[in-house]
Amino acid sequence: MKQTLDHWLGQSKHWQALFAIIALTVMFLSTTERDYAVGAASNDKINHAIAFLALALTACIGWPKRVRSAVILVMGYGLLIEVIQSFLPYRQFSLLDWVADIVGAVLGMLVAAALMRNRRSSPP
Repeated sequence: MKQTLDHWLGQSKHWQALFAIIALTVMFLSTTERDYAVGAASNDKINHAIAFLALALTACIGWPKRVRSAVILVMGYGLLIEVIQSFLPYRQFSLLDWVADIVGAVLGMLVAAALMRNRRSSPP
């Protein structure tokens, strides 16, 4: 199992593609007028944190030499979404949503760091 995990953590192109899919999905769900029941939790802030955890996790593993830039980009993406929502008549800007995005991004970075550290520290 360890070799399988190591193999998948080393597939940066796959993680980059997954990041793009998640980013596009988050943008669609954040800007559509229709309300989709996609929540893993009934709390909107938890859903924000989960989405941005996934974004940061895939970005950090997809670009392991640019972790800091990846996390800043993910946080900026959350702010961009909030700004876009402020121009939509059926959405609104929420600073608390962005804070939840940031919390998720930091958690995603920590999970990615733990996975990558475990990968590097184990014998081949």
